[in-house]
Amino acid sequence: MVIAHSDIKLMQLLSPICRNISCVFTGTAAYEALKSGDIDALILNAQLPGMDAIEILRRLSGMLPKQIFILTADYGDLLMTALSEFKIDGIFLLPANMDEIACRILENLHDADSQNYAANLKRQRICKTTDRLLESLGFSKQLCGYSCIQEAVALIVIKKQRTLATGIYEAVGKLVGTSAQNVERRIRHAIEQAWLLGSIKKQQELFGYTIKSTKGKPTNAELLFRLADIVGGV
Repeated sequence: MVIAHSDIKLMQLLSPICRNISCVFTGTAAYEALKSGDIDALILNAQLPGMDAIEILRRLSGMLPKQIFILTADYGDLLMTALSEFKIDGIFLLPANMDEIACRILENLHDADSQNYAANLKRQRICKTTDRLLESLGFSKQLCGYSCIQEAVALIVIKKQRTLATGIYEAVGKLVGTSAQNVERRIRHAIEQAWLLGSIKKQQELFGYTIKSTKGKPTNAELLFRLADIVGGV
């Protein structure tokens, strides 16, 4: 795999699962690296100095890697028309979250190891974002419900669930080693404590229009699906 991009984070994310990665920073270096024809995948910034992506792809016609992914800060018609000459597996608009781009690329590689690693990366990203949101709302990491919420949000986002009736509590219970009933209670207790001791301003900012005014705090479902909506869109 050749990564032709100035940000080495993408290489760091992909290197544990993708062997023989080389990272270059100019179009000329990318062209030289690709001339051997023994490259299975290319991640190419469309606006590289020295030689742009279109020129590289046209020069390598007949020797192109099996899979090509384009990173670009310009989504203009001219670029899209030029790219239509080639089989492109993914186009990502910059600036973007490199974790998300890495996940999308790995999902397109179609082998089991890449798929599993992509799922793990995605779950880590979701948990990290959920962690920041929970801290800002005043949730205590010392409570068992904290990890239950993280796991539940990850499952909802990854599996695209829209109801708790699909076995979310049961699935979380298996992950944390307890029953579905305990998961429900732990999450409810964590919410009660956060709404008692946490940031009212942040709680109103995120939940002010999504909870019943008579209750004053969100239900388990309201909390989990609101967090999932936020995390899923990050």
